[in-house]
Amino acid sequence: MNALQSGQNLVIDKNTFDVNVMIHAGVVDMNDIDVSAYLLASNKKVRSDADFIFYNQPTSEANAVSLKAIDGGFAFTFDVSRMPADVTSVPITVAIHSSHAFRDVSNVTISVANLFSFTPKNQSMSEKALILGEVYKHNDKWKFKASGMGFYGGLGPLAINYGVDVAGDPTEQPATTSVSLEKKIADNAPRLINLAKAATVSLEKNNLTQIKARVGFVLDCSGSMTRQFSSGHVQSVLDRIAVLATQFDDDMALDLWAFANKCKKCPDVTLQNLDGYIDSIRSKGFFASEIVKGLGFGNNEPPVLEAVLQHYQHTNIPAYVIFITDGGIYENKKIEKIVRDASDKPIFWQCVGLGGHGYGVLEKLDDMGGRVCDNADFFAIDDFATIKDEELYARLLNEFPAWLKDAKAKGIY
Repeated sequence: MNALQSGQNLVIDKNTFDVNVMIHAGVVDMNDIDVSAYLLASNKKVRSDADFIFYNQPTSEANAVSLKAIDGGFAFTFDVSRMPADVTSVPITVAIHSSHAFRDVSNVTISVANLFSFTPKNQSMSEKALILGEVYKHNDKWKFKASGMGFYGGLGPLAINYGVDVAGDPTEQPATTSVSLEKKIADNAPRLINLAKAATVSLEKNNLTQIKARVGFVLDCSGSMTRQFSSGHVQSVLDRIAVLATQFDDDMALDLWAFANKCKKCPDVTLQNLDGYIDSIRSKGFFASEIVKGLGFGNNEPPVLEAVLQHYQHTNIPAYVIFITDGGIYENKKIEKIVRDASDKPIFWQCVGLGGHGYGVLEKLDDMGGRVCDNADFFAIDDFATIKDEELYARLLNEFPAWLKDAKAKGIY
């Protein structure tokens, strides 16, 4: 049997043949691994959901493709003489629907018609789905092309990619949102697609792909933040938070408050107005001195924290609030009281220090007693330009999952 390399293709000289997918699962439970195939038209989409072949729908139209479990894996039986005339290709895929990724699988091998095989290099893959290869028609001949391309998400997201309507979630898999996130970003803000991929890794790792939450962004606009605004770091942070809002919020909108001596709620951030948003709220004119007109130059956190608390305290879903500041915190007792009083409300405060100092009580949030739930976290970034997106998302989502579980158990939301 010939061993193929990724991208290599060969003719299949049979009308009826098997495509076997053999899996050495490693630490992954075989019950959490599924294979699927998609009968695609020339537009690379299924013609209808009947063209989606998986465990809950194992046979295609006219029995052109059928699926069964075998010892150590799965087998697709092809009869290309029965293939509908408008079907031009059939990708073969495998997906994991647990917290694991393909780097946790020992290996996967696909063999075709007992003629050739392909084993992708999956040892470093963080993806949860894998396109093994494609049976396709070219010049009236059926061929197989090896792929090995990773795909973020699970079985549901992969089905969406090929045009399957998963509104009713026919796969019964919980990870459909992750690719939906990438699709929304690709459709509305394609420059952020790499951020969407980085966010997806952390969301899946923390089992947050199905969480719905309001997302708020509280932004320090005091005078000392001028360099962070001018360098573009604030817009870059906003881009990353907007990706999370797209994931968590059905409206794909991010609530934003700006504060210095005073505070105000600014227009909601969406993927449509994200580009240049920070410039749009900044004071204009050569003699402008305040970052945001009318807010002043100093630090006064309690009023904006109270405003956020009032806005979210009666929501029926969790609220995830990111609070960005470069420090200079001095209203420690008032801030502590607000955070403590909010501990029985459906609000989690993620505080981030951005290139500053003097973070005061924010650095002691983990040790704060007298709360119903541990509802706040803090970390500082000394140089935003050097932090990798994956690390930032991991830190942003570090304590949120534990709060969600504790708050739900205590009936807070």
